[in-house]
This record gives sequence, C-alpha cells and structure tokens, in this order.
Amino acid sequence: MIKDSQPTDKIIELLSSAIIANTSLVSIEVDSCRLRNNQLVVLCKAIVQHQQWVEQRLTSMGNQDIENIEEFSLNKLRINLQGAQAIGSMLKEYSSLKRLNLVDAGLDDESLGEICQGIADTIGLEYLSLKQNNFETEGLSLMM
Repeated sequence: MIKDSQPTDKIIELLSSAIIANTSLVSIEVDSCRLRNNQLVVLCKAIVQHQQWVEQRLTSMGNQDIENIEEFSLNKLRINLQGAQAIGSMLKEYSSLKRLNLVDAGLDDESLGEICQGIADTIGLEYLSLKQNNFETEGLSLMM
C-alpha cells in the first residue's frame, strides 16, 4: 500500500514491474497518496499486463498457484478524465477485478462516464464504491 506520499515516476515504474510479474498479489491500494493521473495510467496498464502474463504462464506451465489481482483501491485521489479513461480501459481488458474502491476520488460526471463504459464491458466486478465524489444526476444516470 502506498499512502500519504507522492510517489516518483521511478517508484511507479518499479511498482508496475512488480505488479506484472507477481504471482500472489491480490490487492493494490494506493489510497491517499498524491498519485498523478499519468502515474495512474501506468498502474492500470500494469494490471492489464499482469493478466496477460498470468495467462501466458498458465498456458505454458499448466495450472499453478497463480493469483489474479481482485481489488484496486484508489480512495482519496484526485482522478481527472485521463485517469478515469485509464480505469475504464483497464476494466474492459481485465476480467479478474472484483472490487474497485473510488471513495472521495474527485470524480465528476465526465470522469464517471469513462469508468462506466469500462464497467459495462466487465464481467467480474462485484463491488464498486463511489462514496463522496463530485458527480451529479447526470453521472448517476450513466450507472443505469
């Protein structure tokens, strides 16, 4: 978990490499850190690459003890349209995510719309938390 700090691009690069190759990671929490939206894009891409890596390993080596990332927590971040687009794209491509926490993430109607497009295409998401965000009736209508 990264919390209450501003990670450098180098740290995000190292974290992304670890996410891709880790076979037992099931939860990623980057709550309350000052993660920049371009860094969020890198993390979302790493999660998608993790799934591709897991699929390759399972194909080449058979059934092993390999876990999928099931939870991504982005509470108390300031997610703009770029970050929301990255989350939406990740949801379209990553079918193993079960929980997505976006509490107090600064989401507005447009950003929520981008995330909703990804939610519409995902099959595995079981839990979504959107408490304390800035969207209005328009954003809520996108959830339907």
